[in-house]
Amino acid sequence: MTAPQGPLNEAVVSSRRARELYRYFVPPGSAISSSKITSPDTVLTAHAQLVAWRLNMQRSMVSLIDRDTQYFVAESTKTLHLDDTTQQDDPADALWAGCANVPKAGRLCEVSRKAQ
Repeated sequence: MTAPQGPLNEAVVSSRRARELYRYFVPPGSAISSSKITSPDTVLTAHAQLVAWRLNMQRSMVSLIDRDTQYFVAESTKTLHLDDTTQQDDPADALWAGCANVPKAGRLCEVSRKAQ
């Protein structure tokens, strides 16, 4: 039997998710930001690019979610140059989010999680 869903259970799940996230990830500052700088981790950006190629998608993004914030830690397209992320072969492949922090409320990942 599963635990009942409700505000209290959602708070517990959110707290556990945040605790687990902070074991491996240190958020870059506490302020919400929206810079178009990609992840300084080129390996993660390269993996995002591989996902875009393997799934035949235009773009792939990696994000992490804590209690209140969604962190986009990598983004890539098929044509993004990994050595200079301001360059891409197709102008439509410019970065959307880069390394950005946005409030979790109302974002796509929050809606997707609730749909499961």
